[in-house]
Amino acid sequence: MKTVRRAIDILMCFSHEELELSIGEISRRLNVHKSVVSRLVTALCSKRMLQKDPKTRKVSIGVGAFTLGALFIKRVPLEQHAAASLSRLVETVEHSCHIAVLEGHRLLTIASAETRKALRVILRTGEYRYLHATAGGKLLLALHPGLLEAVAESTGFPAMTTKTITSLARLRKELAGIRSAGFAWNFEESTRGAGACAAPIFDASGQVVGVISAVYPLSAVGKTDFAAIGDKTREAGRLISVSMGWQPEICRSEVPSIAAARFVPSARSRVHQRVEA
Repeated sequence: MKTVRRAIDILMCFSHEELELSIGEISRRLNVHKSVVSRLVTALCSKRMLQKDPKTRKVSIGVGAFTLGALFIKRVPLEQHAAASLSRLVETVEHSCHIAVLEGHRLLTIASAETRKALRVILRTGEYRYLHATAGGKLLLALHPGLLEAVAESTGFPAMTTKTITSLARLRKELAGIRSAGFAWNFEESTRGAGACAAPIFDASGQVVGVISAVYPLSAVGKTDFAAIGDKTREAGRLISVSMGWQPEICRSEVPSIAAARFVPSARSRVHQRVEA
């Protein structure tokens, strides 16, 4: 079991920010002797879970790991239901959009579609984000009872930018507004210069299973654009939810705390208050 755990630890060392690592770098990161890391890397390479560059001798994720990851994506009903609406939202708002789900106490992007515009925000499939610093994450915090307190104990609320909400009291106030509105905004709370709008996705039982978000450079969005982005993002979330069997008339009475039917009110008043503040 120890060998299996170490092999998994090696695979988990890689990320979008670090696509290649040397044996020495992995050894130092895991505090495991280089000879042990070398043997495990060789075994993982033999199964194509890793691959080694013959020139640099650095290691990267192999096609075997990609194949397994593709199997996971294919078995996620949400991604299948959301594909068409995700592409359509990108076309209508002319900004990049993505689908994300709650994974532990983080937000995991499971599908992403980019706009063709040169000025855009890029989010890659497989990326993890903090819940408190993203529109989709705040929406999940607002709609999952007890999640905020669990996150406070586990990861806390680290500052990603000067705009990140790091106070539990302020977050509670923000989440109360999100529960009332039924959707969420992000203004430079995760990345400087970037904003986002997120809407919930419900399954047939009325449970929140994910979020759909539009992300954009704030410099490319005028005050009059926010309302349209909010309305179109919420409509995309509604369409995906309906395709998954969600029935707002039924879920409204069954799960009132989730504000399951709050797709109708316009986004204009709330977002303009935030932009002009």
